[in-house]
Parts: sequence; structure tokens; C-alpha cells
Amino acid sequence: MATCLNNLAVVCKLQGLFGEAESLYRRALAILEDPIGAAPIRRRPPLWKNMASLYDSMGKPAQARELLLRARQIRSKQ
Repeated sequence: MATCLNNLAVVCKLQGLFGEAESLYRRALAILEDPIGAAPIRRRPPLWKNMASLYDSMGKPAQARELLLRARQIRSKQ
């Protein structure tokens, strides 16, 4: 389900529907971070990178950097 939400968010971003895309990314992250049946943490960085790209497009570079740093930290631990 998280993958579907991520893909839909990408489409919304491409259409300029930034608010909808952000909402979809947040829902996808909530699914991945749910402690019951949580996805392996290695599956989260691509979603964080996509959301960071959205924040960059929205003119929110601080939020984008935060997500990219989180993704890099996880990648370096793998």
C-alpha cells in the first residue's frame, strides 16, 4: 500500500498538486513506520528522497535537507 501511495504522490507532484502529494507521502511513511508489521527500514530512504524532492519543489529546502540526511544515515548503516 505504501508503494501505491508513493507512486500516486509522484504523479500529484508532477501535476503541481503539492499539498495532495505531501499528504500521500505522509500516509505512505506512516504505513512504513507503523510498528505492527513495519517495513524494513531500508525501504524508507527512497520515499524520504521523493518527499525531499517535493519539499525542494515547494521551496522548503530545510525540510528537504532533513529528509535527505535521514535517508543517508540509514543507507550508511546498511
